[in-house]
Amino acid sequence: ALDELEGAWTVRVAETAYLSDGIVAISDHETPRWALPGDVQPKLRRQCCGSLCKYALVATGHAAAFFQHPVGWAKKLKTWDHAAGVACVEAAGGLVTGFSGDRLAPQMVYAPPDLVAGRELYPARGGVVVTNALCHEEAMKAVNEALDNAQQTQASDGARETREVLPPPSLLLMVDRDGTINRDVGSPGVTRREDFALLPGVAEAIKQANNAGWAVCVVTNQSAVSKGLLSEQGLGEIHEEMRVQLAEHAASVDEIIYATDLTSNASVPNALCSVPGARRKPSPQMLEEGMAQFAVPAASSVYIGDTASDMLAAKRAGIARSILVGTGYGQQQMLAAQELGLSLPCVADSAQPLGLPEEVLPIELHADLASAICCLIAEMSE
Repeated sequence: ALDELEGAWTVRVAETAYLSDGIVAISDHETPRWALPGDVQPKLRRQCCGSLCKYALVATGHAAAFFQHPVGWAKKLKTWDHAAGVACVEAAGGLVTGFSGDRLAPQMVYAPPDLVAGRELYPARGGVVVTNALCHEEAMKAVNEALDNAQQTQASDGARETREVLPPPSLLLMVDRDGTINRDVGSPGVTRREDFALLPGVAEAIKQANNAGWAVCVVTNQSAVSKGLLSEQGLGEIHEEMRVQLAEHAASVDEIIYATDLTSNASVPNALCSVPGARRKPSPQMLEEGMAQFAVPAASSVYIGDTASDMLAAKRAGIARSILVGTGYGQQQMLAAQELGLSLPCVADSAQPLGLPEEVLPIELHADLASAICCLIAEMSE
């Protein structure tokens, strides 16, 4: 049954007896705990979402159907696991539709103009019906009756409709990692979880961005993986530590995009050349991925980093605004500005390049990430 609890739709199962005849109930909020047949626990990375597991249960025949209605603040469906899940279920002969019966086509990060690209799906009535196709009509009828009854009750109580469709974030804030978010330990970068430490003021600043409704995406080169100095699992643990340290201040990042590939001059931190097809900055590919995933155009995106390579990637991606910070490798530019008697924030341009190559100019220089975000928020509020 669908109940309305604390402003959100939730699926409630009163007794375990209802978990018969191919129906499986799964709760996957933040700390997923799944139970597959035979109490087999799936071996999934922490970043995986429970929704994909629910699609998999239908695709493999372990469940006849499931309904999903976004709950709480997540009044939309994230593309990642739903796109993969739709593909799996349809390949197995099942059906995936919105609550109105419209087919929920798999989404693409890079999509032709006639297809919808983005990080969120907005299915009819805000949810999906996933079945083995045999019981789809029955499932559609059941979920819509439940929704109609719940909404009628809500309306009679004078409650606010909770299923409004949310637009993409007003601003996409993409941020470099080493030297911008965390203390730069030098080449080859952070290779152990215990060496990761946020720079002062970073957590509080990211929390401000969260509260402003911006999407926050980390975009980082991590060639230590390809060099054999760090495993991809180890990199995941470092990113988990970043999330933990941010969470201690009620801050969070929405996504982490990283490149492990090498370039011919990967040993030079500020190198401004890239191999064709490489994702590593100064290639714009990761920034373009971020904009596509969040469905935010370059005109509504900002990139903050500490190297000339970061700034060139932003220029190549057409990012509206790129900001260099005076932490990490950006300390060289901050010292150059101080020698000229400039106060921060300032602008590096052809008249005062501050040691930066001409192709990345002009750019803003701020003391650190906290200062940059504070200025952005102040400007947005004017």
